[in-house]
Amino acid sequence: MATIRMTSSDILTSRTITTIICFFIFSLSNSFAQSHDNFLVIGQRYTINSKILNERRNYSVYLPASYKNNVDKKYIVAYVLDGDRSKFLEVSGIAQSMHSDANLKLQIPELIIVSIENTDRTKEFYSYKFIELFG
Repeated sequence: MATIRMTSSDILTSRTITTIICFFIFSLSNSFAQSHDNFLVIGQRYTINSKILNERRNYSVYLPASYKNNVDKKYIVAYVLDGDRSKFLEVSGIAQSMHSDANLKLQIPELIIVSIENTDRTKEFYSYKFIELFG
């Protein structure tokens, strides 16, 4: 049977390695655990039950920063068709930056953006005649 002897420097090295590993694990787990304060909120998502379409539809709404403080102000509303999440984020981000950047040559007024998601793109963007002929 072999006996393992550890010197004080071996123990110190072992403790240092253990401390580094614990610190690394703590740092890694802390980076994945985010508080709600770190989230950037651009808009809000809603669902409506359409009796005419006989289906539930999702849509997202972006309100400009001044909306809460200017209740009487009238805003232009832009409707984004085919408006999945990525398109909503893209369009609302462009609208926000084109309004707020004073260095732009082309500035736009503040907008309300309503982005409507599709359920069946072919049915929604092509006429029934097109579908009958080419569908």
